[in-house]
Amino acid sequence: MRLWKADPGTVRIWGYNTYEALIGRPSPPYAEGKDGDYRITETGREHYRTRWARYAVLYPDVAAPDPEGGPEPWPADLQRTLDRMKGAIELAHRAQWTAHLRMEEAQKDAAKDTAAREGAADEEWYALLLEQAQARGALALAHRERATEEAVVAIRRYAHAVCAAYVASAEGSPAGADLTAAVVAAAHAGQGSTKVPRPPACGLHRVDTAVQEAYGTLAGTRTRRRPLPKQMQSARSAWKDWTDPPEHDLVVRRLLHLARTVAASWTGARCASRSPPSPVIASARQSFWLASSPC
Repeated sequence: MRLWKADPGTVRIWGYNTYEALIGRPSPPYAEGKDGDYRITETGREHYRTRWARYAVLYPDVAAPDPEGGPEPWPADLQRTLDRMKGAIELAHRAQWTAHLRMEEAQKDAAKDTAAREGAADEEWYALLLEQAQARGALALAHRERATEEAVVAIRRYAHAVCAAYVASAEGSPAGADLTAAVVAAAHAGQGSTKVPRPPACGLHRVDTAVQEAYGTLAGTRTRRRPLPKQMQSARSAWKDWTDPPEHDLVVRRLLHLARTVAASWTGARCASRSPPSPVIASARQSFWLASSPC
């Protein structure tokens, strides 16, 4: 990978094993040079082009560029960072749901029938239970609102981070620690805003179509002319006391949809570009069709 990226320049190579893997064993050799400075040969270029997909699967931590100009694989450190941001959203949603269930439980306890009360002792006891249920309900409501705000911030951070990583990959920016730091900085800067810049076109039709449609829905430039059929409409929320979400909740949901679309589309494009049919399989398929052709 270093020889490929340095081409037509040279790379400093040390070690007997590296020398043998690049020059000693291959015939013709994959590199040429002297005194430790080597450049890639045409055989080495062909080896990189034909074996890149296999090596990209075997060594996912190596940010090796696609020889066909496809999307750059995200570094492992960057992927772990994005996974942690995505996990923060899931944790906030879980806390949000738990708080809501606790609030519903407290509301049920506060609404229990207390008609069978006898004497002052029962009155005091039921009054205490009612006060506790109301206090639990108020506390659960506060927890739910806090978890909701944490979820919104986590969604904003994740969306800005994913979009920043996508822009860097689509524009061919160098990968590494600097890219991860830039993505984290973009997430921190965008945690208070739902506005993200329009993602650029990466040249892959399927990816560009999905990403641009999701961005158009978020920006309000793409609207559905007719409502979705009933079987395709999302089910109502299980939170019975909630009605239609306010405008800012809808924007946040669209922002999350954009982030998920970008992440899924880009990962899918990388997987597709890493998995071309092997030369043996391609040759076998060609032989089969030539043999079975009536012409």
